[in-house]
Amino acid sequence: MAEIRINTTGGLKLYDADNSHYAQIVAGTITSNVDAITLGHDTVTIADNLSLGSDSAILKFGADTEIALTHVADTGLKLTDSGGTPTLQLHDANESIASDGSKVIITSGGTAFSLPTSDGSNGQVLTTNGSGVLSFATASSADPSSADGDSLGTASAEWSDLYLADGGIVYFGNDQDIRLTHNADKGLIIKHSATADDKPVILTLQTGETDMAADDVIGKIEFQAPDEGTGTDAILVSAAVQAVAEGDHSSSSNATRLEFMTGASEAATTQMSISSGGIVGIGAVPTGDLGVGLHIKSADSGASASANSDELVIEGGSSDNTGISILSDTDGTGQINFGDSGDNDAGRVYYNHNNDDMRLYTNGEIGLKIDSGGHVTKPLNTAFRVYQSSATDYANGHTMYNQNITEVYDVNSDIASNGTFTAPVTGKYLVSVSAYDAAASENTTYDMILTTSNRTYRWGNRMEYRDNYTGYTNAKMEGTLIVDMDASDTCTVTCGSSATITNASNSEHSYFSAILIG
Repeated sequence: MAEIRINTTGGLKLYDADNSHYAQIVAGTITSNVDAITLGHDTVTIADNLSLGSDSAILKFGADTEIALTHVADTGLKLTDSGGTPTLQLHDANESIASDGSKVIITSGGTAFSLPTSDGSNGQVLTTNGSGVLSFATASSADPSSADGDSLGTASAEWSDLYLADGGIVYFGNDQDIRLTHNADKGLIIKHSATADDKPVILTLQTGETDMAADDVIGKIEFQAPDEGTGTDAILVSAAVQAVAEGDHSSSSNATRLEFMTGASEAATTQMSISSGGIVGIGAVPTGDLGVGLHIKSADSGASASANSDELVIEGGSSDNTGISILSDTDGTGQINFGDSGDNDAGRVYYNHNNDDMRLYTNGEIGLKIDSGGHVTKPLNTAFRVYQSSATDYANGHTMYNQNITEVYDVNSDIASNGTFTAPVTGKYLVSVSAYDAAASENTTYDMILTTSNRTYRWGNRMEYRDNYTGYTNAKMEGTLIVDMDASDTCTVTCGSSATITNASNSEHSYFSAILIG
């Protein structure tokens, strides 16, 4: 039977029946002459610390001690199961760490993951086969399995930022026909890869508004300095381009104007517009009553443009000086040309800065010229002068200057060989006529008649014999008139003398001339 012994040192020894094994209690310390101490109660409470002094101490669990926790000297603890896979549960069987002797198994949420038994390569990632077996594999590009087969992010799970390197490209389309390329330190380039004709690059700004009303902005491009810019005005929108509905859009109407906006010391406002009808307004929103072409406005005049000349309208206020400036170099020219299908500059207003003269061209020729001294010349103005180049007899009632005459000048060929002058335009003409008879007879009446389509003019003199003028047989008639003639009216000089006039050959005394004066 077992016995209890108390030794002299105050210790207590408990022996088994054959006295071969004992447990000793000395000063609160329990020792044994065998490797194990068995406490047979279901619950053992240790008030403070439990110390296992052996470098290979073992804690065993279970009725058949199949679970053991062994101290591995200077390393740690080893969990073993003599009957299967040793498992450390963290909460319940759904969360645990286990080993099957060859690999570690981690269970999370009831799903067991078998860790790989060897390391992968640098940069590889941990993947699953879908059955809980983890392994190392090279990271893929996350490409979709087919064309248009996946999305980057979702409606509720959006990516935050996207970073691309210098020269990075974003491709669009199944055949990557459109590409957005980073132009390093400059900006972005949108390019169409197609090389065929009529393949433009199109950037569309499409509003989501389904009820487009008058003055609604459809789309807008703004230009703005960064928020860290200096001052309050500096960070405002400095310029913009926007499309604005001119009226309510419908199935049969999408009238829209394009506005160009700039700012000086305020947010950008509209400075130029192009209406749906192609009217361009600078300084104002274009309206139909102020032109159908280009309308340049500095202030409101309160006037409307003439329908005959509304392709270009320049408008200023009541106190403004409104005009057009054509600026050239000191040796250059400034011109306004008028052309047609036959001649692109048949008419011109021309200023020569080298000579400082102004010219007006008609039918390709200079019609009027003002030189730097203010002298006005009209090179194409109707003017002629003819004279009797050889003595010629003209009887009463005969047209004079219809034979044996010489032209001094005839700018527009307005006097015919029959002595008839035809007015090319309606106006006032200065007409001068002179006849000189070097063989005049005594007591002869000389008349010269100027006949136009509207009126007849007559002047003359009488030749009388005088002793003290014996041998003086000259007679001269001359006159200058301003006559009113309509276009195509004619003018002739007729001899009305009582005797034949022998018109002398004399460029100074026998002549017929005319010039348009207004």
